Amino acid sequence: MSEAKHSDRPDVGQSDVIVTKYVALSGPLTMNTVGDWCKDLAKPFSEKMLVLDFAKVTEADSSALAMISAIKRDCSARNINVSIKNLPQSVKVVADIYDAAGLLG
Repeated sequence: MSEAKHSDRPDVGQSDVIVTKYVALSGPLTMNTVGDWCKDLAKPFSEKMLVLDFAKVTEADSSALAMISAIKRDCSARNINVSIKNLPQSVKVVADIYDAAGLLG
């Protein structure tokens, strides 16, 4: 009968995995549309990382910045990290105007 060997190394397969929720935003992201996105993103999810990809956003205004702020606040309360990809230049400009560029990092 062989004896099982004990290892001090963690089980790499499961403990190192970060499960990510990926959201590809699309179309206009303005005061007329952010409410719907906010409702969708406020629904509970189990992932510990949220990636917001703005690559397919056709138009964005200050409402997009407000949406990012709300999502980050909500996710922070649930210990969820948020990553922002392909942010439109228009949102970056608005963030600079309002001295809120730190919100985008």
